[in-house]
Amino acid sequence: MHREGARRNESDEIYPHLLESERGIRSGNIRSGLGRFVEVKRPEPEARTRIFSLSIAQRPSPVQLGLILIVPLLVVTWSVALRQMSGPFWLGHNSDPSYSYLMNSLALSQLQPTVHADHPGATLQLFGAILLYPIEFVTGGGDLVDDVLKQPEVFLTWLQRGLIALLLVTLVVGGLLVCKWTGDPVVAVLFQFGTFLSSNCRGSLSEVSPEPLLLILAIWLAVLVFYQVANTGKGARAEPAWQYGLVIGLGLALKVNFAPLALLPLFMLSAFRRWMVFIGVSLLTFLM
Repeated sequence: MHREGARRNESDEIYPHLLESERGIRSGNIRSGLGRFVEVKRPEPEARTRIFSLSIAQRPSPVQLGLILIVPLLVVTWSVALRQMSGPFWLGHNSDPSYSYLMNSLALSQLQPTVHADHPGATLQLFGAILLYPIEFVTGGGDLVDDVLKQPEVFLTWLQRGLIALLLVTLVVGGLLVCKWTGDPVVAVLFQFGTFLSSNCRGSLSEVSPEPLLLILAIWLAVLVFYQVANTGKGARAEPAWQYGLVIGLGLALKVNFAPLALLPLFMLSAFRRWMVFIGVSLLTFLM
């Protein structure tokens, strides 16, 4: 009797919820008993849904925000210094391909066909055609075609600044998202630092060329990969299939050497239906 009482007391200390469930069932309160038992076996919601150590809903601390701003500020400083050292766009090799994209953007803004399709460069031409009008509003005041032909250096300078501004926003937003999904600002900084790994991209930050825009699209592609990894276990609906297609389509329309990155979503997407969505959006974006 003494041993049985000791075992009962030990069990009460180790398995209190199981014993309460047993007593509830014996007393006729089956729902209460089973509810206590299920509560013990059910895993914590945080353990099931949270992949990384920082919730997506949390805001970055001032230290994290400061670290995330380091690389974007370095990019702006580098591009400004490189632009000043390179001289005007008409000087030597600076005119290629900046002037070609300016003229084709101007033609596209007037709903005229473009003649430069080597890359094919359509994404940059569309970006330039959209940006020419606010530049004309700020710096011009007359006819857009006349102003571009009279002062092309002004428009090229603002187009180059527009590309750097878009890259800056991409780096900051992408860094914040990666930091929130991983909980580690160092990972976000390393993610951003890939901007400086390519000498071709570093040298093109002073030009109006496809490389800065290619860099921006590659960063957003990487952000989508981080997003999918952060939502692992939530099913095929959490896979950004059409977003992959939009980025890849814009990249292919910009420059054909973006094509190898089109294989990445095929490895990331798990369902055949998501493959079809990705391929369809990619082709539609490229053809448009």
